[in-house]
Amino acid sequence: MSAAGNYAITRPGREMLFTLVDNETRFKAKPVIDTVVYRGGDVATAWFYTSIVSVFSLGLVGIAVVGAVFAAAWAAVGIYLGRSYERKEKRDGV
Repeated sequence: MSAAGNYAITRPGREMLFTLVDNETRFKAKPVIDTVVYRGGDVATAWFYTSIVSVFSLGLVGIAVVGAVFAAAWAAVGIYLGRSYERKEKRDGV
């Protein structure tokens, strides 16, 4: 991911994870997230890509379709979580 994407999307999203925890917890968790989640995600993505290409013999268009399906699913989950948070916020009167 480019530096602009990192500072515009990834970093603010990661920082939001730590809004309700104390500093000690935040500084202990960040290296774990950087190492396990980012690098583990890189490895999992590489394995997933290799398995899709080898098992299903998909070309570039097939990989793009699979990626679009996953992106649509993530968007649906994000919308669902956002709406459920707003409902909870209204219910709790926060």
